[in-house]
Amino acid sequence: MATVGALQLVDQLRPYRRRVRWLLMWRWGALGGFAGTLVAILLDALDWLAVIVMPVWGLALAILIGVLLGCLYALLIPLPASALAQIIDRRGRLKDRLQTALEHTEGEHLFDRPLIEDAANALHRLRPAELFRFRLGMAHGLLAFALVALLGFHFLPQILAIVSPEKREQQKIGRAHV
Repeated sequence: MATVGALQLVDQLRPYRRRVRWLLMWRWGALGGFAGTLVAILLDALDWLAVIVMPVWGLALAILIGVLLGCLYALLIPLPASALAQIIDRRGRLKDRLQTALEHTEGEHLFDRPLIEDAANALHRLRPAELFRFRLGMAHGLLAFALVALLGFHFLPQILAIVSPEKREQQKIGRAHV
């Protein structure tokens, strides 16, 4: 009978697992976007040095591919029930109830059934959206910083051409030769 309770307990973890996956995609997508933006900066620098020709949509594609790869990685990270229970215990201040209940799913001991019921009741009082909130972290700050750097680097020649008339003439001459 305790096995049925344990299966119900693992089944109750499903919304939490889904929420943690979304949070992992939120964080790893930002890290992937940061890496993609660094690649876009490198490609823009190579374009500026006239080594390759890179259209703007290619830069955006590099960023998008980075975000998608980060999200894909977040989906592929293994998330065992014991790790999820440990995170829920810590964030929900459950004093290791879930983790202990998942360790005693065989039903061999007298206290296994009450232990699982106590963990299920404690889990029932929590809400995944309150426990796992979307927040802006360091990964999102790095992404924003890299995007600003890319925009600055991409538009720097135009800004300098506006400021300096000599640079404007050099750009006109350079475009005529290309």
